[in-house]
Amino acid sequence: MSDEKIMPEWWPTNPYSETIFPMPREKYGEIVPDPKTRTALSGMLGREFWDIASRAIWEAYLDQQDNLAEQLAAAEAGNYKPKMLLKFHRTT
Repeated sequence: MSDEKIMPEWWPTNPYSETIFPMPREKYGEIVPDPKTRTALSGMLGREFWDIASRAIWEAYLDQQDNLAEQLAAAEAGNYKPKMLLKFHRTT
């Protein structure tokens, strides 16, 4: 079984791609050699990125809820055709 997580189609993409921010994790210790400063910086960056990610996920979730509400209204009016069918596979 794969460790790859399958996210919903509405899940936002990571805006911090390696192509834009190419520094490898191993280099971080070289750039910020003091462990106390590195820990403080990591914590501050972690909080910032958590807030950014949380807002992006929340906005995507709200958009998805709006889409579902529109689909439900269309289905109740008899005007909804699904875009795709989901297939489920037993994993155990």
